[in-house]
Amino acid sequence: MRVDDLDVPGQAADGCCRQRMAPELKTRYGYFVVLGVMAATAIVLFTVLKRKYWL
Repeated sequence: MRVDDLDVPGQAADGCCRQRMAPELKTRYGYFVVLGVMAATAIVLFTVLKRKYWL
């Protein structure tokens, strides 16, 4: 699977500006690390808010 096959809303779709708009693409696993951090943040927020009965 190529990184270009994946897309996160808000990222530029054209190839010329992609490196400038998404600096995580400069490293080999940067895109997947960023997706992992976003998923972990969502899970932690969901868990904390659920325990406080805000959800």
